[in-house]
Amino acid sequence: TPIVGMNMFLNSQNVQFGIGVGMTKIGEQSSYSYIDQVLVQNPVNPSIYDTTYTTKTYVGTNSYSFLQLPLSIGYRFDFNRFTIVPRYAYSIGIKSNSNKGYYPDRNGVGLFEVSAPKVIYQHNVNIDFRLNFNNYYFSLIPFFTINSNKGYPMILSNRKYLNYGINMGVGVKF
Repeated sequence: TPIVGMNMFLNSQNVQFGIGVGMTKIGEQSSYSYIDQVLVQNPVNPSIYDTTYTTKTYVGTNSYSFLQLPLSIGYRFDFNRFTIVPRYAYSIGIKSNSNKGYYPDRNGVGLFEVSAPKVIYQHNVNIDFRLNFNNYYFSLIPFFTINSNKGYPMILSNRKYLNYGINMGVGVKF
């Protein structure tokens, strides 16, 4: 999923403090088989309804976008033109769209529509590998992020999104 953002870092000795803003998306490709129920009117006695159960399949994408506000702390190791910064970041995400996801209901019958939470909290660990030039640097950052929100009690499965990947960027030194 795409992540686009900007961070500003303040260095005090080798300790690095950061603040940023970005857009992130979490979610999954979904393919569920579930049982659905349909009420069928009895042809002999219209006041009586029978319940019919059928197996259905849902295939789609559950995705949610958030405006992220990360705060980070790291420690900088300098080696001539290379810098390595292991870093921890805590991020607050604010829902930026109204995407909904669909999941099998906990009671085993039907599909449940879930809206993204308004606010999410994430923990991120990453290592910033930099190639330094005069007043700028190129950066390659492998990361691992854990979403710390609780799952939805009404759906059959629990969702704790684990994100990992590599961010690339260009930095400017002031």
